[in-house]
Amino acid sequence: MPVKFRYVPTSGALSGKSFEAQTEAAFNELGAEIDRIREIAEEVKRIAQAAQDTANAAMATVQVAVDAANAAQTAAANATSAASLAGAKADNAAAKAAEAGQSARVAINTAGAARTAADSALEIATRALNRPTFFNQIEPEPDPELEPDPEPEPEPGEEEETEA
Repeated sequence: MPVKFRYVPTSGALSGKSFEAQTEAAFNELGAEIDRIREIAEEVKRIAQAAQDTANAAMATVQVAVDAANAAQTAAANATSAASLAGAKADNAAAKAAEAGQSARVAINTAGAARTAADSALEIATRALNRPTFFNQIEPEPDPELEPDPEPEPEPGEEEETEA
């Protein structure tokens, strides 16, 4: 509220004492108004500081939230990449397992065929050994060249050694 100051003479001319009293009263009112304004200004300053502190805290919280969101986004991207890689490795492993299974089936079939062939060969060989043929029915004649040499007879005067 603006202060309007004016001297009001009580009667007739303004006396020095009245001038002094009114001036003092005006200054006192002005000082009181300044004190009230100062208190209001201090309260406004305190509220503004609290608001600024709250805003600063909110900004710090927002920054922490942004950092956490960025970290979460990075972690999610890493997890997605790892999951994709793991999926590709799992698909590759499944394909290799299927190939190994097919190879095992082929090996089992090949082993079965080899066993069948071996059994057939053994049966044929056994029949061949047991079948009478011209060669296994005749007695071979002794070959004099294959016969061992007879022991030489001792000459006269030599005695046979006897084992003692």
